Amino acid sequence: PQLYHIGITRHYFNTFVWLRWTVQAVGEAILITFISLYSLAKLSPRGEDPELFFVGAHTLTLAIVVANLKLVLWQWTFSWYAAGLIFGTVIFWWLTCAIASTFPPGVPFIETFIIGWVGLWINV
Repeated sequence: PQLYHIGITRHYFNTFVWLRWTVQAVGEAILITFISLYSLAKLSPRGEDPELFFVGAHTLTLAIVVANLKLVLWQWTFSWYAAGLIFGTVIFWWLTCAIASTFPPGVPFIETFIIGWVGLWINV
């Protein structure tokens, strides 16, 4: 009964904890976005700005990697099963995007959400 007292008093999940998580997530998202915006502009060979899709793809991929890395680091007990599942989600993300980029132009769903650029997802 004493173990449940912490949950009843909302010690580990209250408004302050939720606000701290939200501020941390927004801060990480801003950091990832600005790192993507300013670092990818320097990689262009002819000095032009990167496309919106290119920056967005890197930003989303970095957000997925950071979120899954935080899940691995914040586990209370480490198990290879949980770490394998988390690592598998990142691999699944890259494989899905790499396969979807190989579709020819003109496929309505793929063209709307994943503009077919084969080398992007292998290089990300």
